[in-house]
Amino acid sequence: MIQVRPLIATLQAVFFSAALLLSGCGQSAPTPAPTDAAQQTAEAPATAKGAAATTQPTGDSQKQTRLYKDFMNREVEIPAHAERVIFIGNTAGDLLALGVKPVGLNMIDAKPTVFGDELQGVEDVGHPGDPEKMLALNPDLIILGVNIEEERLQVFSKIAPTVAFDKYRPVKERLLTLGDILDRQPEAKAWIADYEKQTEQFWSNMQAQGQVKPNETASVFIFYDGGKSLYALGTQGLSSSLYHEKGFKPTGAIQKMLDNGVSFEEFSKERLGEVAGADDFVVHPFSPVLQKLQTLYSTRHPDNDPGGMRERILFHELLELIFAAKRNADTRLSPELAVEQTRAFLHTHFQEPITVEQLASLAHLPRWQYSHLFKSLTGQKPLDYLTDLRIRRAKELLLYSDDRLYEIADQVGFKDQYYFNRRFRQATGVTPRQFIRMQQERLSYRDATGRKIALPPAPERIVMIGDAPGELLALGVSPVGINKANSSGILYQEQLFGVADIGHPVDWEKIAELQPDLILLGFCEDEELIRKLSRITPIVTYNKYAPLYQRFRTIATIVGRQQLAEEWIATHEQKLNALKRHLPLPNREETASSFICQDGKLFVMAGKGLLSTLYGSGMVNAQANIRKLIAQHVAFAEVTPEQLPLFAGDRVYLIQSANDSQTRQQLERTAQWSNLPAVQNGQAYLIDDKWNYDDPITKQYLLDELPVLLGQTS
Repeated sequence: MIQVRPLIATLQAVFFSAALLLSGCGQSAPTPAPTDAAQQTAEAPATAKGAAATTQPTGDSQKQTRLYKDFMNREVEIPAHAERVIFIGNTAGDLLALGVKPVGLNMIDAKPTVFGDELQGVEDVGHPGDPEKMLALNPDLIILGVNIEEERLQVFSKIAPTVAFDKYRPVKERLLTLGDILDRQPEAKAWIADYEKQTEQFWSNMQAQGQVKPNETASVFIFYDGGKSLYALGTQGLSSSLYHEKGFKPTGAIQKMLDNGVSFEEFSKERLGEVAGADDFVVHPFSPVLQKLQTLYSTRHPDNDPGGMRERILFHELLELIFAAKRNADTRLSPELAVEQTRAFLHTHFQEPITVEQLASLAHLPRWQYSHLFKSLTGQKPLDYLTDLRIRRAKELLLYSDDRLYEIADQVGFKDQYYFNRRFRQATGVTPRQFIRMQQERLSYRDATGRKIALPPAPERIVMIGDAPGELLALGVSPVGINKANSSGILYQEQLFGVADIGHPVDWEKIAELQPDLILLGFCEDEELIRKLSRITPIVTYNKYAPLYQRFRTIATIVGRQQLAEEWIATHEQKLNALKRHLPLPNREETASSFICQDGKLFVMAGKGLLSTLYGSGMVNAQANIRKLIAQHVAFAEVTPEQLPLFAGDRVYLIQSANDSQTRQQLERTAQWSNLPAVQNGQAYLIDDKWNYDDPITKQYLLDELPVLLGQTS
């Protein structure tokens, strides 16, 4: 029996992806029609169950349409040769095998695949399909491989002709059905013939090597819902590749599934003996299999590999890697996999009383080893992980149910309402009631561009574009992606370890791969940019040039952490006031200004940067013209060397940018700089640009450096 555990449940999908890939070895264009012999080999039912066996041309030939009766017995007028196809379902590889690249796809069903680069440029239309996004793609055909309510089907049909097919049929039947829909019958038959030929060769080799015994049975299982539901695979997935005249044989129960065309069927663990094969092996770890698949796909179509010989060798190595696990695997799970299974257990039993000792016992590990492995795999202690699960579920119930607090506490595993209140506040910074009130305000949030946004209740995977992520980090939120060019000089680089760089300008595909639930954009009037980002996930703009406290409160509201922001601001104000009492300040009549050289230009800093917080605190006076800029809500302004005297205060701070030291040095050699009173009086200071970032973390560090930066000890 091949047992696919939760950690490797993607094996069946990836295995099929490899089969699709192999069929295209050596082909960079749609496959030509096979020979008569190949056609005979490829004989299979003409269409999937419930679909019409024929189509009929209609009306004027210039319209190039035809009638097609689909899986749902609907007669649809479809284009004779569709060119802009939207595909909704989890078998996108079917289209690629036919040489058809869709213009739109529900990407959540396209993962994991080894042909991701083939999907570059394909738009994500969401699940189960966003009509607005689909309409924008101007499709001429929509193909559905998912169950969908009649109302949504009617909406899709108004966008373009929409046909349904049975995605649960065996791959050969699916390809023939899609070949019929897309007028790609020769390509479908050629793929099937090539695949059967290579499958025959593979199993002959496996028999010759003694890897498969005569009449040896095998079964494939997948666990769902954290191991609560057990399904045996029939006509789909890995099992469809295992059962062959020269390969493994299905058990009696599996054979019944195959005879009845059943893709998968749930079995209780008590009935496991009915469907289990003669062998029991676990493919673990999964990474070597995935690496072999990726190597296979990345080396396809080489010019120096006529006939795809190298690809066939790699494919055989892949299958042998899978079957080698059967001969060598110990029936005892590895410690890492055992811990992973307890994590799945937590997701389905978090409402029950659970101890670390109980979890360690389930994993058959000593408590100390279990706790160490769990933290290394998840980054959290077991009970902290459990608390997070309970808090996340509690947030959902608080927002979307009418249950009382004591009922929610009981449902998520807290012993009483008071303990629930305490742990919730520890985790979120607010009480459950405060959380409800704040979320109700957030659910109809209007961003910096005036757009009304439905914010996710508790975003966890945030991409931040256009500014350093200090606000998020100060709120206890680590973004999954940032454009690191905007954070190259920050003081807290170590906190960005593991955060993906989305590039500058941003790389849409990298953002999509991160699967964010929210994108923060530091104010943008480019509607096209916002439209593109909105296809990935909800996007919220904010004014990154706003004063620190205003900007911090805005971001805190967006991510639902207002209380933490207010606590930080109060603490920061207290420290500023303490410094004012104890720090020898410059003459109260003195003024100060700061400048930075960047990209060959000179800028005066106003409402943002090194001195912005100090201006408002009364610790430093802004020069008169800088005060005017601040009153106009200007963050910074470009000036010429000739304008320096108009903005220079009694003290001048010149910020040295790491990427433009040449411009600074040229400025320092000018007469305009040398003649400034601050320079002549020894009150001009060279400051590292790391202090010019205007975020909470930098400002916190700045308080410790003020004596030096204000020139008291310079």
